[in-house]
Amino acid sequence: PKDCYVILYNNISTRYINNESYEKAMVYLNKILEIKPEALSPVSYHDAIICCNVGWCSYNLGKVKYGFQLLDISAKCFERIGAIHTKDYLSTKHNSALAHILEGNPQIAAEIYEELYVIDRARPEYFADLLEKYNEWLPCEDSRMEKIINHLTFAALYLSHPSSPGTRR
Repeated sequence: PKDCYVILYNNISTRYINNESYEKAMVYLNKILEIKPEALSPVSYHDAIICCNVGWCSYNLGKVKYGFQLLDISAKCFERIGAIHTKDYLSTKHNSALAHILEGNPQIAAEIYEELYVIDRARPEYFADLLEKYNEWLPCEDSRMEKIINHLTFAALYLSHPSSPGTRR
């Protein structure tokens, strides 16, 4: 029965995350962590999702270092269990890249995108999908969104160029 509550609370928190209500999402994520504190040291796919959600909310609530730490832990779990071709892994890595852009580190973001391109180069539409999704999801002023879209577009164009390091691997 506890797992049922974990799934329920995660679904509720995801709805709040999608509506940019990070404080409300954390209420339900904290309920998960009361039941399953080991989710922040994930060993399963579902725990990695929870860890990512806590990391993304933490980042958006001003706990920048902690947010980055949890996003990294989540991504490493996905890698360890062989889930690098999943939407959840790609979203985790993209959230990390986006946070780096917002923190003024576009070079780190470009490195993350290069890594994702190498992993998922069979789907060239991936970067276009990211632009579309984050244009819908990201809550920020137009000038900031324009800057983010420019960075994502640059990363997509850079990585699609034949001389890009990502295309030589």
